[in-house]
Amino acid sequence: MKGFTRRARTCAAVAGLAVLATTATANAQTRPEKVGDGIPTGQMSTQMFNYGGYIGTGTNTGTANPITSVAPTSKGVQCLTSVQPNPRATPPIVGDPADQLAECYRNRLEALFAFLQKKGVTSIELFSHAGYPAETDVEGLKAYRALLEKYGLHAAGQHGTHQATVNQAWKNRVAAAKILGADALGSGSFGSPGVNTYANTLQTAQNLDTIGKYSVEQGVGPVYVHNHTGEFDTKYMDNGELKSAWQIIVERTDPRYVFMELDVFWSQDAHNSTTGEASAALINKYPNRIKMLHIKDGTGVTGQVSDTNTRTGQPIATGTGEIDFRPIFAAAKNRVQYYHHEHDGGTITDANTSFTNLKGVGSASVATLMGYPAGSAAVDAGGAAAGNTFPVRVENTGD
Repeated sequence: MKGFTRRARTCAAVAGLAVLATTATANAQTRPEKVGDGIPTGQMSTQMFNYGGYIGTGTNTGTANPITSVAPTSKGVQCLTSVQPNPRATPPIVGDPADQLAECYRNRLEALFAFLQKKGVTSIELFSHAGYPAETDVEGLKAYRALLEKYGLHAAGQHGTHQATVNQAWKNRVAAAKILGADALGSGSFGSPGVNTYANTLQTAQNLDTIGKYSVEQGVGPVYVHNHTGEFDTKYMDNGELKSAWQIIVERTDPRYVFMELDVFWSQDAHNSTTGEASAALINKYPNRIKMLHIKDGTGVTGQVSDTNTRTGQPIATGTGEIDFRPIFAAAKNRVQYYHHEHDGGTITDANTSFTNLKGVGSASVATLMGYPAGSAAVDAGGAAAGNTFPVRVENTGD
């Protein structure tokens, strides 16, 4: 920072941190204990799967919808009530119905992005929704990225289909991700052929390496996979040891090309525990392989249908369920890059609650200060300015 002396930087930082500490203390008083200090500033993200119903139909808002900036109609389409254009709308619809409906989608998407920005979300995990551009729609992809940047959002990753080979569909997906600026390409499962047999599990690991290598070489980033409970319930003998399919995939893939996105709720459900320790143990055991988390809460975690089916949990707003996130956040610190909030079946009202509960406070409230000379009297650091003083502008661009 040219013209910004070391003393000035120090004073500015101390002043900024003092304000942040006061704010964090006030916020901490109303937070659920089990979320601890929450998600570190700048690492809060969300999975777009949560908002498909809202973007597509204007529904799924919940009882206290915080998004109030969407117009009820757009070019004659009742945006908040109709999935399809209404030919009897007043005023009558004029023009291409598909174009009119696309305008509704975009209006809701932009309102959602504004809401996310307000709640301190800085990244999203992409997922196809109404109005989402096709992978070959270059102009549509560019427009989507521009909208992200307008609201200070970054595409941390994307859930889609993992191909078994580097075919044209995979090349299209990688090219689209590059336009969107995505860090990595993921899936809601482990890809083909799956983990239903030991042989298939080994083949799936090999396929992930293949498509991940291509993605990295194209300048996008690795591929990643997302767990439910089944990948932990399914176990095979591997090198003389009984391991879960999840563990086999971790150990049989190349860390240059593949990493894991750990859904901590399903991980806890699979291990019949609400303490958060099971997920923390996985992060500690594989500290360089888990780069993303799905932060999800719920109830019914300790139930078990059978020895091979542990999935009994039901997601609810984060901070209102059974999971203790403190061990998870402690293990993830300085290891996990993105914390994606997710709530299967959740509403916008639920998301508002979750983001409030997950907002970084205390040790997770990180200051990001930008300081620069406010006038033309700047000199090189360590130099002398006229009268030894000059005005400095300091802005807190963090939390």
